[in-house]
Amino acid sequence: MLTHQHFNMRETQRAFPSQIVLPFDPSEWEVLTAEVLNSGKFMSTTWTRVFNGKRWFIVFAKGDVAVTVYDGTPERRLLGPEIVTGGPFFDKVEQVNRVLMDGEASGS
Repeated sequence: MLTHQHFNMRETQRAFPSQIVLPFDPSEWEVLTAEVLNSGKFMSTTWTRVFNGKRWFIVFAKGDVAVTVYDGTPERRLLGPEIVTGGPFFDKVEQVNRVLMDGEASGS
């Protein structure tokens, strides 16, 4: 996992337990958002999990670059009218993500 300078600053400021993402295991996290351009190009994902009684959020950009991390509360769940949670666009993102994750698991 690569990190963005902003992530490094937030990791320190917010006392983020970095061991929960090294290595990153998607089965331990819940994906909340996938930001994708109309072209289908992947931009970022936001994930969450509870660790030691505290909810954490992490944002990954293209590739495996960690952009930021923050502790969360339910009102920060990134929900709104512009968030797609179903339908053809959502299905396409899920399909692309699944292929990428399967490729990573097989080493290709």
